[in-house]
Amino acid sequence: MEIDQLVQPERVHRRVYSDPEIFDRELEKIFSVAWIFIGHVSQIPNSGDFFCTDIARQPVVMTRHKDGAVKVLFNRCGHRGAQVVSSESGCAETFRCCYHGWEYATDGTLLSVPRPRGYEESTVRPGDPAYGMTPVPRVAEYRGFVFASLSHTGPSLLEYLGPIASSIDDMVDRAPDGEIEVAGGIARHLYHGNWKLVFENLCDGLHPNCVHQSSIEAAQQQDDAVFSDGAGEIGVRQMRQNGAPWEFWEIRWGPGLTRLDTAISAITTMTQSWLRLGMIRPSLIISRRWKRRKVRNEHRKFLG
Repeated sequence: MEIDQLVQPERVHRRVYSDPEIFDRELEKIFSVAWIFIGHVSQIPNSGDFFCTDIARQPVVMTRHKDGAVKVLFNRCGHRGAQVVSSESGCAETFRCCYHGWEYATDGTLLSVPRPRGYEESTVRPGDPAYGMTPVPRVAEYRGFVFASLSHTGPSLLEYLGPIASSIDDMVDRAPDGEIEVAGGIARHLYHGNWKLVFENLCDGLHPNCVHQSSIEAAQQQDDAVFSDGAGEIGVRQMRQNGAPWEFWEIRWGPGLTRLDTAISAITTMTQSWLRLGMIRPSLIISRRWKRRKVRNEHRKFLG
């Protein structure tokens, strides 16, 4: 397959988004190599806490061991490969495989097997890492955000993050206590489409005027005097900005340089006033919304 022929300067072939063979290559060349976001340390604050997810279709479990260390283990038994931890999250002193009863410590160490006399002539022994829940090759944490990689080699997490680490810094630095936590549960939505579409959608500033038209109209009709707890205000600002007229986005370099400069300033100021996005491909999008009432009417101010 000549993948490079599927992407051209002005168009991309649909196979990039729909071909199972290409997706399998992405699992191998991207998801199995890159640093993948696993979770946040606040999800496992106490010894025995765990949180399950997957990397490149392989189930893994993030745990807090009794020594306080964060571990990320392949969620499979060292015996027959059955999934050990079935709950998405919780707290347990040990992990026990439901298939044959092998029991593991929260760092993956094999603690015991039932009817050990049946294994006397084998190499199976408690504590032998060959039969434990195998640790993921690399695990690293940045300001509470836990990442893991299936690759034994490659850039460090800090090298991988590069300048985008500032998106995490910006979020954490604005917390009153200098740290953040996952709270309020997890909201999920499922869509039948390729993973790249999410990231492309966030870089597409043209679609909101069509897709979110009803929300835009509601935001434009909203009276600014109506009380909001902050979240509603952010939503109103976002939708008003999304409703900028087409002419606003069609400005080009040319005779209207002054207006272009004004437009660039307007876009920058509006965007910074209500939303910033940090995309750590292929697994994490950080969305940070401001709560500053002084910029409530930035859409009206800049667009007249």
